[in-house]
Amino acid sequence: WDGWRAHLYRRAVRPDLRGRGIAAGLLRRAEVRLAALGAARLDAMVLEQNGLGQSFWATVGFSAQPEWRRWVRAVE
Repeated sequence: WDGWRAHLYRRAVRPDLRGRGIAAGLLRRAEVRLAALGAARLDAMVLEQNGLGQSFWATVGFSAQPEWRRWVRAVE
């Protein structure tokens, strides 16, 4: 949460509990809380090879932004 945009990381549901709406429920609760704080946008970090994750986020209305890449560096 940076004041207008909220970043969602590491949403996961145990494989034996998938398909019960748990992930969507967690997302709804997060959206309600973040909207109350004033969030105007949500974004999710999803690995390119994570087809299951990409499918989930697309199903709940998110879309990929191909013009963005994540830049990282270890602390020295």
